[in-house]
Amino acid sequence: MNKILFVGCFLAALHLSALSPLFKDGMKISFWGDSIVQHGTQEGGFIHLFMDGLKRSGIRNAAFVNEGIGGARSSTMLERLDHMLKKKPDLIVLHCGTNDVGWGKQGCTLPQYKENMGKILDRCAKEGIPVFLVTPTMHTEQAESKNNLLLKGYCEFLRETAKNRSLLLADWNARMHAVLKSKKIDGDRMLVLTVDKLHLNGYGNRYFAESMLAVAGVPEETIAQWEKEWDMLPAMTVMLNVWHKPQYKISIRDFQKLRAEAKKRKTTVDDLLKKAMNDYIQTLQ
Repeated sequence: MNKILFVGCFLAALHLSALSPLFKDGMKISFWGDSIVQHGTQEGGFIHLFMDGLKRSGIRNAAFVNEGIGGARSSTMLERLDHMLKKKPDLIVLHCGTNDVGWGKQGCTLPQYKENMGKILDRCAKEGIPVFLVTPTMHTEQAESKNNLLLKGYCEFLRETAKNRSLLLADWNARMHAVLKSKKIDGDRMLVLTVDKLHLNGYGNRYFAESMLAVAGVPEETIAQWEKEWDMLPAMTVMLNVWHKPQYKISIRDFQKLRAEAKKRKTTVDDLLKKAMNDYIQTLQ
């Protein structure tokens, strides 16, 4: 028993030593961003998975504050900066940019984005609060869409900023592009990482969390071991749902089973479930 305990403590210590020194016991992390962040605390959401990864890596009693608000852009986030800083987080995870391009004239041009983000980072630095930057989520899953082409400049700015300011940066946007290009995931209704071309499904949330954990210092082979458990969480929103308040979810594992059956029948998961429901209704008549 003592040997098992020693091995467990040793492995936890190895994971902890690999982590960035920004991550400490009892820390408070503020996740700041748009609706993608707002819903990241759902079971199977990227915030839930990221915090679980930190705990598995030996970080004890870490807490988080979800500061995600639907429609947030760099301009509105700058307006809320004082509110954010009053909560005195030990680390801010900052996801911003998707709505800056997605809201058209109500969004922020690249020069405006650079100015707003610069002011936010300057103020956080003045307050002594480190920032963990995340490149923005793609706007639709089409790599060459107008908004995704626009986002390239926003992402490049964040990459350069992280390098110049010595900040952690998870290149989530690049990871999305790579996953979609690889075609390793068999999505439904032509969607792979999202439920509506924007907000993340179970796959999207998992890859988002993995991108952040890898930058935080967790070895990729360790993260891969956790995937088996994460894939059992209710993370996939199927029929009769709205993305922002799902009443029913299934695990990635169960979704894969349904997707395989739907492919055999040359249909989608949605249509497969609708048919199953309609067939059942007929038995009640």
